[in-house]
Amino acid sequence: MTSPFVRRATDVAAYAPANHTGTANQRIIGKETVGARRLEVLLGTISRGHGALPHAHPGLEQASLLLAGEGLGELPGKQRILRAGDWSFNAAGVFHRFEVISDEPVQVMVVYAPPYSENPNAAVLASGPDDPRLQAGAAEVRDVPLCTEGIELPHYRGALVRPVITAPDRRLPVSRHLHGRP
Repeated sequence: MTSPFVRRATDVAAYAPANHTGTANQRIIGKETVGARRLEVLLGTISRGHGALPHAHPGLEQASLLLAGEGLGELPGKQRILRAGDWSFNAAGVFHRFEVISDEPVQVMVVYAPPYSENPNAAVLASGPDDPRLQAGAAEVRDVPLCTEGIELPHYRGALVRPVITAPDRRLPVSRHLHGRP
């Protein structure tokens, strides 16, 4: 039985995500499944030797929980083996990559905030293995200039993505509206 609040992966069709190989994702929590507007939760199944190509999400954050299998997660100049039970976090604007190294497929839960929804404007691919954004130390700098235009997500009413951390000073902008002043 389908519910607007409880979802089963068996009720959601799989799709092949952009910038990935050997991957089948299911959007379990999203606008089209439960009406979510500010976050998105996926279940991914990735085959051995496959995964995410080097890319960054300029205006959204990504957290992932490995449910089964092992994979190699990479940030610029850093690598880490992830096993079932491990969480990873990819900050907005930081390039990252993932590859399955176990014989068994990886199952992973991925949370995006705000929603990614396979929006081509919400991901930037590396230009190749020599891209300077993939080199050691690059993970400390967000590759998103302050003047970056917001990414419109028309099917997520009220969600407009803008960078919140600047590369030069890494300060969070303070909104007077959040403190009750105009």
